[in-house]
Amino acid sequence: TPCHAAAICISFIPLGLLPHVGNKLWALRDESQRSKFVAASFVFGLILPCMAFGGILGRAVLGDDLIGGVANDVVPRLFIELLPVWLAALLGVGILAAIMSTADGVVVTMGQIFANDLYRLTYAPRYQAHRSPDDIDATALKIGRLATFAVLLAAAGAAWFGQSLNITLFSAIGFGGMSAAFAGPLVLGILWDGVTKIGAFAGFATGAVVFIGVISGLVTAIGDSSGLLYGITAWLAAESGTAFSIAALGGILGCVVTYLVSLVTPSYASAHLQRFS
Repeated sequence: TPCHAAAICISFIPLGLLPHVGNKLWALRDESQRSKFVAASFVFGLILPCMAFGGILGRAVLGDDLIGGVANDVVPRLFIELLPVWLAALLGVGILAAIMSTADGVVVTMGQIFANDLYRLTYAPRYQAHRSPDDIDATALKIGRLATFAVLLAAAGAAWFGQSLNITLFSAIGFGGMSAAFAGPLVLGILWDGVTKIGAFAGFATGAVVFIGVISGLVTAIGDSSGLLYGITAWLAAESGTAFSIAALGGILGCVVTYLVSLVTPSYASAHLQRFS
């Protein structure tokens, strides 16, 4: 429906504002290079949805065999059905290598969040200022190793117990939660310099709680069937299986809460804002 299409567009806005994307743009010194980067990103952004054609082709070739738990196997089954064995194997190995490369980077990044962001840059300066830099580095290294191992165990557990789940929908839930949580601090923080620390945290929490609560099915239709409360809760219950709709809703509410809380909480000093303007 048009509403679902609009929800998908809204939910993808925070994705382009994530720091690991923006730092690549601002690392370019030449303005013409930045324009080329934006143009190339726009073109590839239009090409990426063509991945859906793989699913459409699989439905056409494999028919009703695609329905059910084998939907995750559509790409390798298409390779086997349409291509010579050697070419299907070669493409399969290439895709698996790309997946493993991306997964490797994600695992290392997750480990560094605990070791560098949470411990070295947040905890250690406040509570372990008496320790030498070498000691802090050694502890951060141990934390990074343990966190990496824990992330691998968690990922293996999620993969094992989620074998019957649709990978696309499973990924959409993860992306939707991230989009709903970051929409307020990122989108409003870029458009308005009045966002405060408390406002950003409040918007983050609002988006995350709304998404988790609705997507988990915790919201049910309540109230009189002719009342406004019943209409809202019934719609939320009906949309609980649509990650992008809930992500858009959580993101919008996150932006509203970020704005309202920022109005009544202490703002950053103008000198601090000018450093990043």
